[in-house]
Formats: sequence, C-alpha cells, structure tokens
Amino acid sequence: PVPGLVGRVPAAAAALALPLLDDARRACLIEALRILHRHAGFVLVHASGEQAAEPSPFVLAAPRRLVVAEASASGATDAYQTIKGLAAAGAGSVHVAVCRAHGRSDAVAFFRSLEALVRRHVGVPLAWVGELERDDIAGGLQQPLQTSAREAGAAFLRRVTSPARAGVMRA
Repeated sequence: PVPGLVGRVPAAAAALALPLLDDARRACLIEALRILHRHAGFVLVHASGEQAAEPSPFVLAAPRRLVVAEASASGATDAYQTIKGLAAAGAGSVHVAVCRAHGRSDAVAFFRSLEALVRRHVGVPLAWVGELERDDIAGGLQQPLQTSAREAGAAFLRRVTSPARAGVMRA
C-alpha cells in the first residue's frame, strides 16, 4: 500500500486521444493532468504485457517504468516480453518488483535470472525495487536508476531508430 493513495483516475482514453486533439483540447487535457500531478505524490500508469509493444504516450513519458514480475516460468516469460516491448518503444531502463516468491532468496534469484536474460538479449538495464508483498515499492521507485553511458546511449539509439512506433519525432 502507498500512504495517501486516494483513488484511481482512468485515463486510457485520454492517452489514446492525446495525439489526435487540437491544440486547445490538448492544452486543456495537459492542464488537467498537471492539476492531478500537483495533488499526487505518486502516479501509476498501468500497461499490460500486450500493450508494451505499442505503449501509450503516458507510459513513455513516465520518469520510471515498473514491471511487476511473478516468480514463475510464465511470469518470467511475461516480464521478458513486456520489457522487450518497452525497450523496442524506446524505454532506457526498467524497475522490477517480484511477487509471489517463496522468500527473499527466491525473489532475488528470480530477478538475477531475468536481469541476465534481458541484459543478454535486450540490453536494457533492470533495477531491483523489491518484493511486492514485503517491500516499500513506492520508496524504491524514488531512487534513481544508475545506468552507464553505454546503456544510456543504447537506449537513445533504440528510440531514434524506431520513429514509426513513437510517432513523429520532434527535436
């Protein structure tokens, strides 16, 4: 649980409509989002694995991306596919929380295995934020993700080489 969490604002339709709005309506929507952010200490943008390949503008605009991975074979597959999709869309890094592990050692082993797989095949750095059931995930997301210049450069090149997915690139 996140202290102070009061509610949920379903904004999926707004995210999809954002690129289609005229300037006046876009400004109105962005001002409404600014007001929501002013009163929120933490904003969560939910996206399932199927949406990771073509994420909403909100997912890509988020300063941090968190994948909650179930400590199981299917959970590893789902997390890997989600991270791969986010990377293809230009995500430079991903935070990971593990759920349903038998204990801390299982959760850490699961994370290390996922991290090795992602580093080898996708090249996106992962950051451990803990176990969903035991740790302060919101607090963990407040910590900056340390990335090397090489990893940051690779993320930049992924974003530059996939303009079709990201829409029209603006300088």
